Amino acid sequence: MFLHWNFFVLTLFLSAFRALLVSALGAGLAIYSRFRGPYGNSIRWVYQGGILEMVKSLYYAPSIVPPTTIAALSFVVVASFVASNLDTVATQFIKPSTSLSHPFSESIASKQFSLPGVYSAFSGWLCGTPGSSSVSMRGIVTGISSFPRTIITKCLLPTGKVRVVSETSTRFSMTSYKLFPNAILKAFREPDELMQAMGSSIRNTTFPNSTFFVDPSFYADSVLLSEVRVRNSTVDVIACNSYSTAFYNVSSIAMTCIYTTVETLFLKPQEINPAITTALRGKPLPMYHNVSLSMAITHIVAKDESGVGPIGISTLQNATASAARYMASLGQNFLEDYDEGVLYVIYDVVDTLAGFDIPDWLMGCMFAAMVFCLCFWALTEYFLDVLYTGSLYRVISARFIPSPTSGTPIIMRSNVKPLTIETIPVLPADDIYPMDVVPSTVSLPQTL
Repeated sequence: MFLHWNFFVLTLFLSAFRALLVSALGAGLAIYSRFRGPYGNSIRWVYQGGILEMVKSLYYAPSIVPPTTIAALSFVVVASFVASNLDTVATQFIKPSTSLSHPFSESIASKQFSLPGVYSAFSGWLCGTPGSSSVSMRGIVTGISSFPRTIITKCLLPTGKVRVVSETSTRFSMTSYKLFPNAILKAFREPDELMQAMGSSIRNTTFPNSTFFVDPSFYADSVLLSEVRVRNSTVDVIACNSYSTAFYNVSSIAMTCIYTTVETLFLKPQEINPAITTALRGKPLPMYHNVSLSMAITHIVAKDESGVGPIGISTLQNATASAARYMASLGQNFLEDYDEGVLYVIYDVVDTLAGFDIPDWLMGCMFAAMVFCLCFWALTEYFLDVLYTGSLYRVISARFIPSPTSGTPIIMRSNVKPLTIETIPVLPADDIYPMDVVPSTVSLPQTL
């Protein structure tokens, strides 16, 4: 249970808890003194003197009082110690804590964001500066020819449905299509069955032995091969395209391939966040006419003397799925309007409250004990005479006031040597009043 209390309020609560426990123990002693004879009054007055006085009385009492009185006094010593320190024990379970209250959403339309471009990632997701639309390596090499790139698209539809597509692609090439097995071993750490299927397709394909230019980027006799695998929400694609290098023979036909893994997620339709509607100021939701790019990240691959790579296929797949899940977790948040150059960001605003975390069982026990002790003490004060509920001073002072106007003790002048109240001796003294000394076997506490 979280309570929005400061330290002062908590201290008052614990002090009240301890005071009620002590008062209830005093009320119990009042009932004991009412029904258990003169020793009960002595124990109650000793209890009012504190722990040290009770321990001293317990030490000197065995030779002059019955065993039952010793047991009662021992119980009072233990109960008094527990009642005085139980609040300290309770603090061991009470921990400082914070809580959030009054949550609401606020949307901010920010024009300080970068347009789609290339963002580099080094050992994780780190954003750089926008650049060209691709990162590639010049020349025909066997192995990786461009760094892997992840493109994340998120669309918020008027129905409230959110669609997220995360796509990661990487290119690799070879000087001859016959080197495909070597290329995939150099490009990827763990070539899977999709790569093997493409290898079989290449082996079973007859490539033309002549090509001619139609334009600088297209070859009329080029061959395009592709393999597709669908698993749940993931689609893996590998596509290869052959082209002539410079010689008109089979051995001079090179090949470039692209491996792509796509993760698609759809979120259930939800009501459009009012914060977005407010930020749009009556305008419709942004439409993705020409640009459908939310984020583009290029992964930097380690390079050695032999070239770039290899790349783990599982690493690409996990990165793609993680990016999709992250963008989906944002829900309707981070909404881009490329036409206006505005990014809408929703913030959850809450008030932080400082307080204390009290276990439910502890709070319930303390509250029940406080209610019980308060009722028990109040009933005892109401039904028992002040002779059993008051202190020794209150009992003695009541004898000096025939008709007291209130039930509270009245402050009067008193001395210790001799023991007098308002100059009236409380006990007779030899130098004031002559006393007859009669031997008796009755102990002193029994005469009080």
